[in-house]
Amino acid sequence: MQSPQNPYSDQPGSNPSVVPGALPARGPEISFDSIGQAWKLLQPNLGTWIGAFVVYVVITGIFNMMQGAISPKDANGAPQIGPLYFLFSLIGFVVGQFLLGGLMRMAIATVRTGRAEFGQMFSAGDVIPNLIGAGILTTIATVIGFFLCVVPGLLLSGLFMFVTPLIVDKRMGAIEAITGSLNALKPQMWMALLFVIVLGLVAGAGVLACGVGVLVTAPLALIALAITYNNFFGGGGQTSIQPPMPPSAPIANPFN
Repeated sequence: MQSPQNPYSDQPGSNPSVVPGALPARGPEISFDSIGQAWKLLQPNLGTWIGAFVVYVVITGIFNMMQGAISPKDANGAPQIGPLYFLFSLIGFVVGQFLLGGLMRMAIATVRTGRAEFGQMFSAGDVIPNLIGAGILTTIATVIGFFLCVVPGLLLSGLFMFVTPLIVDKRMGAIEAITGSLNALKPQMWMALLFVIVLGLVAGAGVLACGVGVLVTAPLALIALAITYNNFFGGGGQTSIQPPMPPSAPIANPFN
């Protein structure tokens, strides 16, 4: 039996999301308030995040030292670019993508649950091929952009900022994540560029404290990025620093 049709379904104003004469609803926007929100989320999880970044620095540092120690040297003592150099560069790149993917997943979880779990920084193994592919493609595109009068490269660095979050959170493929990030941020590409620059300055500010401050400022920038990503792709942008509203009782449909 076919259910009765709502006699008011074709009347103006029957859809509460569409108001005659009203401007269309604005989509999610990039906001620098995310940095302040990130600080509130980071404080109760500071020890976990510092520990995670210490591990990241140690592991990546070991590969960098091995690359310099094993590669043959020229007359001036600089490492020569050869098979060993490329091998350890590749290994370091893969390990870096794996750890950064895990840290990004850790940041998104911090935003959504209010709690950081150390083990999540090693959780990106399920998407490592996608992270590697996206890392190669975005690096090539950005380098080409920098050769084209610098500005295109800077813009791409902003437009690509959701690529890693989309891979680790939505488990998208490399091309799908790149396309999704570009489509989401293209209407705000200049704001995205400015946001990435500010996050870079925030993360780099820790160097002023004898380098140790990076262990705080780098997680702060990463969580701010996760908050912004969550605003676009995580269901309205509600984070754990605001308690969720209690569920409302379902409203009966009078036409059933």
